[in-house]
Amino acid sequence: MKSDPSDHYDEMGEAYVRKSESDIHNAYYNNPNVKSLTSEVSGRKILEVGCGGGVLTEWLISEGAHVIAFDNSEKMVEYTKRRVGLKADFRVHDLSKPLDFIESESIEIIIASLVLHYIND
Repeated sequence: MKSDPSDHYDEMGEAYVRKSESDIHNAYYNNPNVKSLTSEVSGRKILEVGCGGGVLTEWLISEGAHVIAFDNSEKMVEYTKRRVGLKADFRVHDLSKPLDFIESESIEIIIASLVLHYIND
């Protein structure tokens, strides 16, 4: 049985956030590609699955999106809140559980960057 990924992120949180802001994979590959593949976000309601340290959350907000951001790790949600303040709706949530805090058909865009491989089933 796999361990809960949030346990690891809670332990290494700050180091992970610093690394994800500038490492080659995130800063030069993943984040620019997510941005280029995302349509106009201004004024749209976006669900960010696995907000991590908030780099993409910050970008979405700066572009005028209304963001609901969640992560399985309470520590990662705290880091994202520190980055963007109360400019988004934040949740600690396990992606393998129903998204019962979302109203049906209320989300226009879902961004799930680097999280799907954490789901056991």
